[in-house]
Amino acid sequence: MKSRYGFVFNDLGVKPASPEIDTALHGQPISSEFILKTNPDIIYIVDRTAVMESRPTINAESLSNPLLKETNAWKNGKVIFADAEAWYVTAASPTSLKLIIDDVLKGYRD
Repeated sequence: MKSRYGFVFNDLGVKPASPEIDTALHGQPISSEFILKTNPDIIYIVDRTAVMESRPTINAESLSNPLLKETNAWKNGKVIFADAEAWYVTAASPTSLKLIIDDVLKGYRD
């Protein structure tokens, strides 16, 4: 994959939930309905808006999306609220790469 997070798939071995996703640099908007239909086992949430607008990041308590809550990922506690600063702003630094890898690993732990 040639996206901003391509290394997560290419190097860390995370499998995309859908082959229908555009892998361009900035990805593509997806709907809650698409997420429910795809029904991923793990969801990584990177709250770009929180970073860009300097506001608190979204978390499970503040997320009010009933469709997301119907996915396997939600039901099995595999919705990972990633470190948005590391994922979106400083992804090239060694410290950020460690944080990203740690976030990815959270999705695979029991």
